[in-house]
Amino acid sequence: MTLLAFGEEQQVVLPDETLTLRLDFGAITIMEGALDMPMPLIVAHVRNPQRQLRVVGQMLWALLRTHHPEITLDQAAGLIFAPKDVGLKVGFALDALLERAFPLVEERPKNPPVRRGRSKSSGKNG
Repeated sequence: MTLLAFGEEQQVVLPDETLTLRLDFGAITIMEGALDMPMPLIVAHVRNPQRQLRVVGQMLWALLRTHHPEITLDQAAGLIFAPKDVGLKVGFALDALLERAFPLVEERPKNPPVRRGRSKSSGKNG
């Protein structure tokens, strides 16, 4: 059996540089420790439209550690407040990375209940 390391990467092409976000167990360990919450809850927070900026900032910083260790937490959080085109690119990259690593599971609609017996109209006429 060949063991494969867990890890996903996503690049963000910005006007001055290209950043590489890496989601691996090291990044997860940093996020869970800094935020004191499990990864599924962190992902749920980030996907929530009313997300907390501290969660997104900590996540970005952790995702940048492997390829950009010189970036500080404040600089990573600054990507959230960057001009609109930069912030959107970072957001789209983060969404793509999370979707590959933790795909959303669509709930299948439940089958309608099977009706048994006569219909209401069949008993009246006869």
